[in-house]
Amino acid sequence: MEGLQPIKEGNSEPIVLEKIASAAIKFNGEIITGINHALAIMKMEKIHPDWQKMSTEPVEEGFLTSSGRFVDRREAAEIAERAEQTDEAGIDSRSSPEELDSSEITQKTVH
Repeated sequence: MEGLQPIKEGNSEPIVLEKIASAAIKFNGEIITGINHALAIMKMEKIHPDWQKMSTEPVEEGFLTSSGRFVDRREAAEIAERAEQTDEAGIDSRSSPEELDSSEITQKTVH
């Protein structure tokens, strides 16, 4: 799958390292991505100008992974740290240490 890098360990099959691909929001089951959450919301508002009338469910902020999964900020923080996509300055300045902000993702490309 695109964006996944195999890691070989011993004689076993390669393990695929999942990474954070982009910030994302989930609206009515639809996942919309952006460089950050504000831009993803702006994109959603262009697609669905009457979005506030369309759903009683809140817009959920999260991230899209290299394997296509939508994950919340907490799981995204764990994935980004395992994939070495965060820098120490970003981690140390978090208001909530276990939740990821899109500004903390380093500019490493997802392959």
